[in-house]
Amino acid sequence: AAAGGGAIAVFTTREASWVQVVDAAGLVHLRKTMGGGETVSINGTLPLSVVIGRANAIDVTVRGKPFDVQAVAKDNVARFQIK
Repeated sequence: AAAGGGAIAVFTTREASWVQVVDAAGLVHLRKTMGGGETVSINGTLPLSVVIGRANAIDVTVRGKPFDVQAVAKDNVARFQIK
């Protein structure tokens, strides 16, 4: 399958960044420091709760469209939900 094909969210790091994704059922899909150049695709029960430790080091797409992480970041930490 193509990278990220059908995924709700895709996280791609330009530099190392800590990322946590927990779904509505409390299942942890991702909780780690991603290395630079790493890509992780996530599917899960919505809403997905996301925390990104270095918002300026990561690109996020939601359902194939770019998501503006910087717009929800405070002190370079982004906390948001994907519904």
